[in-house]
Amino acid sequence: GVAGVAYGAKVQPVRVLGKCGGLTSDIADGLTWASGGSVPGAPNNPTPAEVVNMSLGGGYRCDEDPAMQDAINGAISRGTTVVVAAGNNNMNAENFSPAGCSGVITVGATGIDGGRSYFSNYGPAVTLSAPGGNATSGSDGDTAWIWSLGNSSRTTPVASPRGDVLRGQIGTSMAAPHVAGVVALMQSASVAAGHAPLTPALVKAVLRAKTKPFAIPPPLSQQVGTGIVDAPAAVAVAIAGVREEDLATPLINRAPLPAQGVAAGEGVLYRFTVPAGVRSLNLRSYGGTGDVSLYVARNVLPTTTSYLMSSARLGNAEAMVLSNPAAGTYYLRMVGVAAASNVTVLASY
Repeated sequence: GVAGVAYGAKVQPVRVLGKCGGLTSDIADGLTWASGGSVPGAPNNPTPAEVVNMSLGGGYRCDEDPAMQDAINGAISRGTTVVVAAGNNNMNAENFSPAGCSGVITVGATGIDGGRSYFSNYGPAVTLSAPGGNATSGSDGDTAWIWSLGNSSRTTPVASPRGDVLRGQIGTSMAAPHVAGVVALMQSASVAAGHAPLTPALVKAVLRAKTKPFAIPPPLSQQVGTGIVDAPAAVAVAIAGVREEDLATPLINRAPLPAQGVAAGEGVLYRFTVPAGVRSLNLRSYGGTGDVSLYVARNVLPTTTSYLMSSARLGNAEAMVLSNPAAGTYYLRMVGVAAASNVTVLASY
C-alpha cells in the first residue's frame, strides 16, 4: 500500500540494538561494517553501503562518545554518507549522539502543516528536516502520521498475510530515512548521468542548499535546518553535476544575511562578487550564540589552512578588511569552532 522514497534501492539491514537498547560499541561496529570497514570476528562486507540511516540516539554529547565519532569519520572516509535522526526530546540536538556528531546529516521532523514537529530536536546540529508526522493522539487523521510497513506482533514477528500491516508512526526516526532515500536517488542519478558518486560532504551541501521553505517557519531558538528535503531539486543537481562552489550562498553588498547556523567542526560557504575599483572590502559575522571563524579567498575555495585572510576570535564577532581588493569572486567560509546559531553574515564595500 506504500512506496518508499527510493523503492528501487537495495537495503542492507544491520542490527545493532536489542529490545533493551544496545552499546555504542555495537552501533560503531555496525556502522563500520556497513560502510566497508573491518570488524574483528566478522567477514568483510562485500557490498558496502553508499548511505547509512541511523534512526537511533543516546542522551549525551558526541564529545562524550568518541567511539561513535571515530566510526562516523571512518565511514565518511570510505565514501559512505551517514544520515541520523535528530531525536524526539524537543531539545537541542547538540546534546545527543550521533545527532550532534560532526560530518553526519542530522534530520529534524516536520508535520503535515509544514512546520517543525512539536517533539523534534533542533539547533545548529540539524542539517535539514523531512516528514516525521505531528499526530498527538490515535484520533488524529491519517495525514498526521508517517505510514510504513510493520508487523502486528509485539514479540516474534508473525508471518504474512496476518502479520504484515501498515503502521502509522511519528518521530525523527521516520524523518531520517526520507533523507537517506533521497541520498540513494542522488547517487544513482549522478552515476547514471556519467558523474562519479557524490562525496558525503557534497551530498550534505546539496541537501542543505536545495530545500523547500517551511510553511510555518520555526522560531530562531528552535531552528531545524535550512528547510524541508526537496528530492526533485537534489536529484536535478546530481544529474547536472555539481561543485561545492556552485552551492555557495550569495551575499549581496551591504545586505546582512541573518540567522545562519553551523555545526561544530563544519563550515558554510558564501560567495560575493567584487567589481573593479573597490577601495575596501569588509567581511563580518556577528550576533547569535556559539563560536565561529571566518576564512576568505579570491576565485578559489578557502580552507582552514589555505586562505587569503582569516578571523578567529573567540565568539561570533569576526571581522576582516581587505584594502584595494582585486576584482573577482570571493568565497567566504564560516567554520564552527563550536556549534553556532543565529549568526549574521555581512559583506560590504
